[in-house]
Amino acid sequence: MKRYPILLIALFILLPGYALAEEAQRPYFLLFDVCQNNTVILHEYGLHKLWGFDYEEGGFGEYSVAFISRQDQQVFEHKFGLAFLTHGTGIDPETGDFFEVEVELDCIESYMLFPYFEQMSKIQIMKGSSVLYSKDICNYDENCDTELGENEINCLQDCGYQPSGEIPIGPKDPTAPEGQDKSSGKIILMVLALILLVALAAFLLKRRSSKSNAWKAAYEGPSQASGL
Repeated sequence: MKRYPILLIALFILLPGYALAEEAQRPYFLLFDVCQNNTVILHEYGLHKLWGFDYEEGGFGEYSVAFISRQDQQVFEHKFGLAFLTHGTGIDPETGDFFEVEVELDCIESYMLFPYFEQMSKIQIMKGSSVLYSKDICNYDENCDTELGENEINCLQDCGYQPSGEIPIGPKDPTAPEGQDKSSGKIILMVLALILLVALAAFLLKRRSSKSNAWKAAYEGPSQASGL
């Protein structure tokens, strides 16, 4: 009988956690350098390995990151500012006194998290209205690199139907909120909820049966004793 309360507690703990994971979004990250000579070096990009990270929308500044669809429509933009002239602290070797110095940087490294959209086909890093860097998410290597954000919407060449006839694993529903496919997760959530209801019903029925037997035993005990 003790198994049922443990099972119910476990399900009550797991279901809300799973629901929150479904609502959380796996962000898209960029690691890049922006240089004073208006060059950009993209080091890494793709879907972050962890879920539920917060990201900033909008922003302000002279620079921006934009995601562009295959129809050449902007689906997301984040503005940011950079200061190549910064201040540091120096030390006088003779007196040991500290003093402030200006430091001019050639390049600044940035690591940013953004929402992921299935329809995003191109990454652009801009300064004002000028495109400093443009990168196609689809790399046309005949492999569906879902970790880089490729899917059959933005990279049909790599993520279309495979020779085996199977569709590669990846985002499928372009109408899902924030570009995420939630259908499979909702099915799992419904199955877990059904298991919870069945377990709860079984627990209540067994508890009711146990109480009924206890009352019956308590009632029949005195009756048998008086008959003797």
